[in-house]
Amino acid sequence: MANIVRNEIQRALAPMNEKLDHIQTSLGQKVEDIEHTVSAQGVRLEKLEQRVAEIGDTPRTILSDRSLDLEGKVQELQSQLASLKSSELAVQPDHARTMVVGGLDSLSSVQDATKWLTQKLSSLSSPPHIGTYMKSQEFRGLLFAKFKSSVDRDTAVALLRSAELHESGKRIWATQDLPLQKRAQKVFLMGLKWQLGEWGFMKRDMEMNDSYDRLKVGEGVVVSLSIKAQQLECQWSDEWARWAEFQNSPELHQLITRANEMLQKDITNKGKGKSKGGRGTA
Repeated sequence: MANIVRNEIQRALAPMNEKLDHIQTSLGQKVEDIEHTVSAQGVRLEKLEQRVAEIGDTPRTILSDRSLDLEGKVQELQSQLASLKSSELAVQPDHARTMVVGGLDSLSSVQDATKWLTQKLSSLSSPPHIGTYMKSQEFRGLLFAKFKSSVDRDTAVALLRSAELHESGKRIWATQDLPLQKRAQKVFLMGLKWQLGEWGFMKRDMEMNDSYDRLKVGEGVVVSLSIKAQQLECQWSDEWARWAEFQNSPELHQLITRANEMLQKDITNKGKGKSKGGRGTA
């Protein structure tokens, strides 16, 4: 009876033994695969460590060299840029960096006008001036202010104009300073426009160009200006050249005389009347 039971148990366990053998075989194969993979990874790690040892600090050295080279080039470019800016400022004449401010008649001196201008520029977040002066023997409400560059000057002019300032009820105006010849031409053309307006011409029909050497009335240019031998020369259109009453008028002759008197001023005396006390602070 015991043998029968034992045989039945063995027959029942036989399939399980087969499965266990199969599982052991599979596990053994997987273990071998894992060991092979680990071994391969170990070889790769050894090769990588060997490669790193051979290279040493070379990548870092190359990177450092490139960084130093780049820094050197940046410094060189910055130096060249600074040099160009200095050269640009050096070649700019004074008038290209000078602003003229008018309407300051209520202020008693160039020092008071300088203080006023310094405060206004600061409140408008404008580039500061680097000095002020006047061209007359006494202060007459007209202040000249120098800037580091023409860009700073133009910015200050634009800000003062847009602010529409008044001082003691009088409107403040600002404009760019001009070289002597351009100032003479501008004075002549502005005087001519005013005189023609007095004679009945419509101001909206008159236009002078930005170079202050031509005046248009209507669609045509009536006069072109040039400076020769420190004298103003007017090239009139045919119609206006034949207008004898206009050409012989004392008003026209007075405008031409005034422009020529400006041109005859000795350039070396342009700074006459400048006040050291008028120097402003940036």
